[in-house]
Amino acid sequence: MTFLNPGLLLGLFAIAIPILIHLLNLRKIRKVDFSTLMFLKEIQKSKMRRIKLKQLLLLLLRILAIVFLVLSFSDPVYDGVSGNRDNGNVTAVIVIDDSYSMTARDDKGQYLDQAKDAVNKILESHNESDKIYFIKSSDPDKKYIDQKYIFDNFRELKDSLEKVNSSLKKADIPQIMNFASEIFENSGDKNKELYLISDFQKNNFDNSDQMFFENMSDFPVNVFLVKTGSRIPNNLSLDSFSIETKILEKDKDTRVKIFLNNHSKYNVRNKTVNLYIDNVLVSEKAADAVSFEKKEMEFNFKPERSGFLRGMIELVQSEFGDDELSQDNKYYFTLYIPGKFNIGILEDPSRDQKYIELAIRSASQILSDSINRNSELFEINLFGSISNGIFGNDIIFISGKNNFTDNEAVLLNDYITRGGGVFMFPGSNADINNYNNVLFSKINSVKFGKLNSDENINSNLKFERINFENPLLSEVFSNKGLNETSDRFNVESPVVRSYYELIGNQNSNAVITFSNDRPFLIESDISAGKIIISSLPLSPQFSDLTAKSIFLPLIIRSIYYLSNNFSYQTEYIAGRSNLLTLNKPVQVTGIITPAENRFDFKNQSALLSEEKVKGNYFFLPYLEETKEAGIYELADSSENKYLFALNGDPEESNPDVYNEDEILEYFKSPGINTVRFIDDNAGITSEIETAETGLSLWKYFLLGAVLFILGEMFLSKRIENS
Repeated sequence: MTFLNPGLLLGLFAIAIPILIHLLNLRKIRKVDFSTLMFLKEIQKSKMRRIKLKQLLLLLLRILAIVFLVLSFSDPVYDGVSGNRDNGNVTAVIVIDDSYSMTARDDKGQYLDQAKDAVNKILESHNESDKIYFIKSSDPDKKYIDQKYIFDNFRELKDSLEKVNSSLKKADIPQIMNFASEIFENSGDKNKELYLISDFQKNNFDNSDQMFFENMSDFPVNVFLVKTGSRIPNNLSLDSFSIETKILEKDKDTRVKIFLNNHSKYNVRNKTVNLYIDNVLVSEKAADAVSFEKKEMEFNFKPERSGFLRGMIELVQSEFGDDELSQDNKYYFTLYIPGKFNIGILEDPSRDQKYIELAIRSASQILSDSINRNSELFEINLFGSISNGIFGNDIIFISGKNNFTDNEAVLLNDYITRGGGVFMFPGSNADINNYNNVLFSKINSVKFGKLNSDENINSNLKFERINFENPLLSEVFSNKGLNETSDRFNVESPVVRSYYELIGNQNSNAVITFSNDRPFLIESDISAGKIIISSLPLSPQFSDLTAKSIFLPLIIRSIYYLSNNFSYQTEYIAGRSNLLTLNKPVQVTGIITPAENRFDFKNQSALLSEEKVKGNYFFLPYLEETKEAGIYELADSSENKYLFALNGDPEESNPDVYNEDEILEYFKSPGINTVRFIDDNAGITSEIETAETGLSLWKYFLLGAVLFILGEMFLSKRIENS
């Protein structure tokens, strides 16, 4: 605490006056007239002590009244948290939350407009010579974008402020604090200030213990938290999209699912949700949602063409009071419908082993006859051995092969890890040691056990469990109420004479299991690809599998499933870095935005380094060009297309906020000098002035002096009356 008029402190010597008066009163003899000695007995020692105590209290009140009166006229000031700003320049970081929750309104207007007004008030309390950094919460990573955060003058900063609009990126407070930390650590200024203007949604924070600005204990940062908005808006949103149809085909029923979320305390009724495919309305539904409900909605449609389809589900905003944030009312997605499959078949050359080729050609003819689709859906390529030629195929069938060379095993493993699919039926005379030591030593999927050839025992084997959730078999049989077979439902089983034992590992899952708990089919995920292995060769001496009804759909479904020409929708978030899962390795050269603008990566070496493009994945950092929701296309040097959708962060749809105590608790850190919470823009200027120049205390001391004088007058009257 300092005094602006320290000379007046000499007035404290005036406290000697009441002390002298008190001492003189003690020496003064008062004459009291009384008529009889009988009243002397009524005087008690305790009453005398109370009188003396009151006199001491009276003395104390007079001293305090003089002290507080002198201190008041000396103009005391409590030093500001920033110290004296004349002792050094200021580095101030102003962060404005521009997430779409800031488009809500209260009686003071839109939250984002209130935030802009707060920035202007902050600037009024600073000088042009101060280093002012202005940052939006949606600003991309500076590693990829040459973003300007510091301005030459306030006019330039204010022009940038006026251009701020809401974005889909949520305000990630830990990320903001870390970014500000880099600025402060590189600043030589003694005075450091952080202004964070936000509605402080709960999703802005994380639950981990955060220590901010730990390395700045010598010159700790002063944090000002400016709260915008006085109410929590009502909101409805769409998220958690999924494709329910496991294998997608042209002109076949396709089911997709999404959730309608009611984030308010009010029930809503008859809300319209539309499904668009290639900008055409194909389905419309209405839904009710009670307070805070997550309502599941399912849509059915039939794709009318192959290739990438552009999809969008829209919640129609009917009443603004029910749904105040419209940015999360559209959900974009893509579907890939295969138009042609290149199928590689490696079979024993004998004629009785041509079952796979015959099954595919039969299916091709059936499809041509039933849906007028030409028979070129399946392009069959026959191989006598495993060579580099397999890499041009979407799926490889292997049947009747008894052993593998090291080179074949390496090529096959390489094909799978790049995203290829393999369906393998072992040879009738398979070399178990060769399979295990050569093939499966490279492909970490299963091991072969012994050959079980006891026909008397094997003839009793049946399919005991079938995983109908696996895309290979889902929707093939009418088993909608069950996930696996049971006594109420069984698939026709082959007559088994002999089979190879399959021993799975952590990468594998049984698709179909015999009644003795031995697997018939095992699926393994190997990097980006898959392999399915059968315990039964296709030779009639092992079973009559090829004559059973399950064989044809098993082969055809595996083409769709293992070809990797389709992908399940992954939720990619605008405003984040995303790892895109591609159908095939793509030579990415750029991005085409929903507005059909092209952004080339030619000069962005950081985006094309080996760690960004690897196999069937592409790392896409958060860019200015990908900040909007919609459907994007990866530009490819080979003219191949790959579409992907970006949507807003579903966490931003929940408008719930933290209260003042929770926010202040979050910002407790050794590197923070003090935290001030401001919930009214009108108080910003005074809070900054108090923080920077100190709190003027004269009025408080004057009030104290008045209280002590009133107390002295009251007590004096009491003593006189007594």
